[in-house]
Amino acid sequence: MVDQVADKEATVTDRLAVMNGLNQPSPIAGFRAFLKGNLCLLMVAAVIPLFPVGCGGSGSTVSSSGSNPPPPSFTANPAHAFQKENGVFLDYGFMVNPMTNSQIQSVVSWMQTRLITYQFLNVSALNADGTMSSSQYTQLANWIAVSRAAAPNQKFIIYISGTLTHVNTPATWPNIAAVCKMFFTTFNVDGVNLDFEPYRTDSVSEANYAGMFGAIRTAVGPSANLSLDYTTDQDYTWSPSVYKQLSSYFNMMMPMVYDSSCTTASCYNTVIDTALEYQYSNLAPGVQFYPILPTYAASDTHTPAVENIASCSAELWNLINASKVSVYGVSVWWHYGWDSTADTDWAAWLAHS
Repeated sequence: MVDQVADKEATVTDRLAVMNGLNQPSPIAGFRAFLKGNLCLLMVAAVIPLFPVGCGGSGSTVSSSGSNPPPPSFTANPAHAFQKENGVFLDYGFMVNPMTNSQIQSVVSWMQTRLITYQFLNVSALNADGTMSSSQYTQLANWIAVSRAAAPNQKFIIYISGTLTHVNTPATWPNIAAVCKMFFTTFNVDGVNLDFEPYRTDSVSEANYAGMFGAIRTAVGPSANLSLDYTTDQDYTWSPSVYKQLSSYFNMMMPMVYDSSCTTASCYNTVIDTALEYQYSNLAPGVQFYPILPTYAASDTHTPAVENIASCSAELWNLINASKVSVYGVSVWWHYGWDSTADTDWAAWLAHS
């Protein structure tokens, strides 16, 4: 599993163009061209941000010989309620780069078309002391206001990434808890999603997970929606009793079904079966299961031809049909890596009977 990855993201304008099916250069190539030909704009334009990507994966390079084909029809099978509880992790740039109302509305429309209700809003990483700089979410209030006006059914989940160092430094816990509470009280969000990679199973770390998660739950209150992105690496999976204990602090456990280093379908299916059956069977009572499906660029731990929405959802369906797992819904890592192939795969997930 990738512990923390620093990557660059395209400008908002470039990302929206890619989202709408236009032929665009890679993010890095586009940035170099921007620097070369538009230096005078640097005084007023937002620069591509650097940010850690705790859910794994890296920025996508979108390329084609022409415009992408029109998207397929997105229709959920009415027999399965969980096919309507869909989420996607959005681009960090959306939280820091000013956007017009029409630009925000276009992203919301994109999600509405694909029956995506849960917006995982990436505010990036905590500071070393567990605080968070307000510069990481300067556009959050406007984003939520415009989104809610355009689509009142949208849910806003703040995605926060931390590290094992935060877990094992108790002095940071009150600050992390305060950050989580602030997003609920100041921005009236619908939830907070946490990711503290790398996950470890030593006794000290396990005790500290409990201490930190307990501090966060106490701060936000018993009814606030908390979720945790969790590894599918069996080498770093908590024991059944620890998993049950630690999942009890959350409303949803979200296994990251990617970064397996698998290069074959059989390997990936084994990871999916082993991890999801184990985690689902050891959930604390009342906790929902909400896997994260992959669509992003290749890395040393991720082969997109093996790990993708189609392959992951197909094996997930096998588990569902065999009554080995039950899901509240699924999310996708991430919007920035979404392309026409992901559209086709996503439409198949929605329509599956």
